[in-house]
Amino acid sequence: MPKTLTPLSAMQCDVASVQAFQRLVGWTWVLTGLAFAIAQLAVAAVFLALGCVAVRRFRNTSAAPERVPVQDGSRLRARRS
Repeated sequence: MPKTLTPLSAMQCDVASVQAFQRLVGWTWVLTGLAFAIAQLAVAAVFLALGCVAVRRFRNTSAAPERVPVQDGSRLRARRS
């Protein structure tokens, strides 16, 4: 980055076109930053949603299976849900 900017009046070009280009570049950076912020929030929301689903599945499978008697009553077997 230059420490001082050269005044547009000292340049050998069209001042209006230079300023229009600088505005375009500035707005491009602003919109790019907004796009990255929205993308980061979207990715975080997806990971949060997937994490909630994974926790729910883990809690459902980590519990001990319910034991029910078999028809003849001699053994217990795990009920699959």
